[in-house]
Amino acid sequence: MTAPAMAGSQSSISAGRLPAGEVHLWRADLEVEGHRLEQFASYLDQDERARAARFHFERDRRRFMAGRGLLRQILASYLDLAPIEVRFGYTANGKPYLPAHSELRFNVSHSADTLVAAVARDRHLGVDVEVLPLDAADAGVADLVFCGFERAALEGTDATEYSRMFARLWTRKEAYIKADGRGMTLQLNHIDVGTLPQGILFYQPELNQWTPSSAWTLRTLDPSPRYVCSLAVEGVDCSVACAEWPTEI
Repeated sequence: MTAPAMAGSQSSISAGRLPAGEVHLWRADLEVEGHRLEQFASYLDQDERARAARFHFERDRRRFMAGRGLLRQILASYLDLAPIEVRFGYTANGKPYLPAHSELRFNVSHSADTLVAAVARDRHLGVDVEVLPLDAADAGVADLVFCGFERAALEGTDATEYSRMFARLWTRKEAYIKADGRGMTLQLNHIDVGTLPQGILFYQPELNQWTPSSAWTLRTLDPSPRYVCSLAVEGVDCSVACAEWPTEI
């Protein structure tokens, strides 16, 4: 399962223009400080500021504020709003959405110093990024979350490829369950994200068979040698455009 790099530049996609059949995938750096960190912190609402204050380590506090500020900045650019005006709602399973702009869908993930945000119109989506080596990459976790096909694929890799293959399977499954919205309430070993390059198989117990879904598209990308990122998008008729979010707006 090979993955392309997250190619692209700021000029290759425009936050002000998002066609219905396109997904924009932005990568941003969370290691910010000084004036830019103060700017991001100013976008946070009262609950987010309280949450930031509870972080034990200063690095985690800075990354949280940068992540929330960056997400507001990205979404505001599509909505023609000031970042501080972006307001989030949350589903029963904790998935964020925009109550006043329900047509604009988004999902966000961060790991170490990298944030990835996916944005689309009128289609559910989920994204997950992980830094390598993945802490969860062991056989015990694999037995809990992966189906037999996925575990067999892992067993066929050598030690140097195992961690990256595990991360690709993990991020693909995580991206899908975020896009679906039901999260960890789904039976994860009844979902196969490893067999089809851009699709999903679901196990149907009543038929004792695996069936491909036409409802979802999966993409896996490598933002850098240290990271793996996967995207799940509702439908099969979409294109994905990737870019770096500017360091200054």
